[in-house]
Formats: sequence, C-alpha cells, structure tokens
Amino acid sequence: METLKVSQITKKYGRQTILDDISLTIQPGKIYGLLGRNGAGKSTLLNLIVNRILPTNGTIKLGNDDINDNDAALTQFYLMSEVSLYPKHVTLKQ
Repeated sequence: METLKVSQITKKYGRQTILDDISLTIQPGKIYGLLGRNGAGKSTLLNLIVNRILPTNGTIKLGNDDINDNDAALTQFYLMSEVSLYPKHVTLKQ
C-alpha cells in the first residue's frame, strides 16, 4: 500500500462543522489508532477515507491518486461499521 495523505479536510452537515481543516499522513507498514470522545469525528474521517461520504473541502490521496471515485485506490480499503446496510428482514439468500 502507498502513503495515505489527508489534506485540509473539512466536513460540514448544514451549518454544523464535524471536521475542520484536518491533515494527516498514514505511512504503509505502520499501525495507527484514532482516539477521541463520542462525536469527535472519528467515524466521519474513516467514512471520508473510504469514499462513503464526500468532504466539504480538502483532498484524500493514496500515493499520487485522489481516492474520490477511484476504484483502483479504493480496493485498498475496507471499513466495516456497526450499522447494517441491509434491512432486518433481508435474509442471506436474498
């Protein structure tokens, strides 16, 4: 995997700012953790990195490639959340 670079990311929902001008670099071969209280923006940052949601401002790059709608870059990530993407009545077979 290449270096992941988050540059000046801001995420707003309406007038509420969730992340404000966040920048970080994640090097390959290292382990990182996100720590913070509930509502600090940890899940929002992860959802931005995997392109589930789009930033209000800023860029996220894997190597030199922007991850926005970049299938080749996005195959390097997997994010599982506690929220089910399927309705409760849907079976495995469906």
